[in-house]
Amino acid sequence: MSECKPNRSSIKQPGALSNTLAAVVALLGLICATTLTTLPAAAQHAAAPASDQRGIDQVADKAAALLNGGGTNKTNRSKPEPAPSRIAIVDRSSLWAPIPIRNMRPYNLLFLQFIPQKADVLLAGRNDFAIQLDIANNLLVPDEFQNGKFGSSVHEDNEYQRLRFSWRRGLSSREEVGMTTALLWRNGGILDALLSSYHSLFGLNGNGPDNSLGREHYRKYQSVLQVVDTGRNTTIRQGSAFGLGETNFEYKHRLTRTIGRSATALRLGIKLPTGNPRLLLGSGSVDAGGELLAQYGVGRDLSFFGSAGIVWMGAAHRIPGAQPHMVQGLMGIACHPNSRDSFVLQIDANSLAVRTGNRFADRAAVSATFGYRRKLSGHQSFYAAFSENGDLHNYSLPAFSDIGPDLTLSAGFEWH
Repeated sequence: MSECKPNRSSIKQPGALSNTLAAVVALLGLICATTLTTLPAAAQHAAAPASDQRGIDQVADKAAALLNGGGTNKTNRSKPEPAPSRIAIVDRSSLWAPIPIRNMRPYNLLFLQFIPQKADVLLAGRNDFAIQLDIANNLLVPDEFQNGKFGSSVHEDNEYQRLRFSWRRGLSSREEVGMTTALLWRNGGILDALLSSYHSLFGLNGNGPDNSLGREHYRKYQSVLQVVDTGRNTTIRQGSAFGLGETNFEYKHRLTRTIGRSATALRLGIKLPTGNPRLLLGSGSVDAGGELLAQYGVGRDLSFFGSAGIVWMGAAHRIPGAQPHMVQGLMGIACHPNSRDSFVLQIDANSLAVRTGNRFADRAAVSATFGYRRKLSGHQSFYAAFSENGDLHNYSLPAFSDIGPDLTLSAGFEWH
């Protein structure tokens, strides 16, 4: 098996990614502008309760004087405590948070991914823990002949099971740190028959541009990850594998004071190469990046969130076609009709992680996720979600969902 040298040329962003990221940037700008304009009014509103408290204290003084025979007993009357300010650090409910899942195409898992989070930070000294199971079923076998040109042969037919562990700790009123790691299984999986029935039930085409021959053409429950270039050289060939995935460390700093319903933050991350690059469970290199997060609540029932960032990837010599950097974005909306339930729709996108040489397979990775979150108690919450690629609309709306796993099922549990 021969290998081609990684193509580290500049990336021309596909239209779908440009449209999605443009919407993300617009959402971030709106949230930031709203946050800045609401700060003075919120501060003025927060000062009002102090005068009200002083009036209450004066009434209490007069009542105490009457009870003491018309005089003021300074020794028995306790000194009133200063009124607390309402400009305080707010620990947002988990109902405001996005679902912590990104596009799980096999090559995306090799590099730093900023898992979606809310823009708030944890209270100082608080520790949050989470465990999450993701099952992503891949089937991507596009035609080699695209737009009048022959390209590489791409065959991605497998399933990933990922068990991810995460920890976050609040350092101060504006800072927190975190860490995530995961166990990865790549195999034939369990969802092939279910997906065939799912596509048939909802009338989804099984022979779209991602797989012109149809899902039924291929043997079920196989594990293939392969790229053959135009010179008929097999540059990538992997079957089943199991092992530790990559490990990420993050630092988050809130940029604005939280006043009720809006927040922005900067997050920095670094990825350590703990996954095995020979098995294609990691890149074998260190990645680093940063992103801007924002959120804004509309009344009690709706909240919007978004993020935009960039990742610089280290030299992944064992992965032909690995790119030097990757742009990532996210936008979404959460509906929380009560104090315990939340329904989430979010779209995440990223530019190429690995260039295969197939024009269709090298389009932007875009996933649409539909999620549900349940607050079990003041210390625990549960969430579940499913994510779709362009099969949902036969690749007619690439800015909504495009290249990625056919279906990703996620479920997680958080506690502190």
